[in-house]
Amino acid sequence: EGQPGWTLADSWIYARLQQVVREVERLFDNYQYGEAGRQIYDFLWGEFADWYVEIAKLQLDLDGDRAFYTAQTLLQVLDQTLRLLHPFTPFVTEELWGHLKLATQEYFPAYRPEGGWEEALIIARWPEQRHEEPWERGKIADFELVQEVVRAIRNLRAEKSVPPSRKIPATLAGGDATPILCDQAAAIAALSNLDPGELQIAERLEEKPEGSVALIAGPVEIYLPLAGMV
Repeated sequence: EGQPGWTLADSWIYARLQQVVREVERLFDNYQYGEAGRQIYDFLWGEFADWYVEIAKLQLDLDGDRAFYTAQTLLQVLDQTLRLLHPFTPFVTEELWGHLKLATQEYFPAYRPEGGWEEALIIARWPEQRHEEPWERGKIADFELVQEVVRAIRNLRAEKSVPPSRKIPATLAGGDATPILCDQAAAIAALSNLDPGELQIAERLEEKPEGSVALIAGPVEIYLPLAGMV
């Protein structure tokens, strides 16, 4: 976490992966294989694919160190998740992991799993269970706030039938969470289909914007102009 290239999204997905590994180990110990499979599936689709991959696209476009650390995180999380999923869907994961291994060795040799690439996934090392590090819960909580803001905006857009192609303005009053919102402004705009040039973030507002719908996401007040949606 001390590396200069890790973003909030990178730190969040890594910390969530560690949580999933620990939880799967616990469930396996208690013979709750169905629940273990469900949690891996939910993590792969509901968190890695739906959230991290979308933010990773933005980070890869920035090139340099940011793109390097993003690619490394993408590979590590997908590699480890396929290992977790292998007992449940062995043929599919073996095929996918083989392609991932060959592509990584050719295009991103800097990433090597612990112990190196095994000959096949069926004999590959199981993800190592790690103790929780002090920073992990804070990063997860910060990213969950970003998710809450994005979901609130997405829900209102859906209610108002706003086309995904329409970029709308937004004003956020973040209170104590303002630094997180400012740091994550590009991701929030992209994931919510906001106009990044008309996304205003303040600690608090003296007057509420007129003609706007007000939403609450944790400590954050969100104001979306009706004129931009109807």
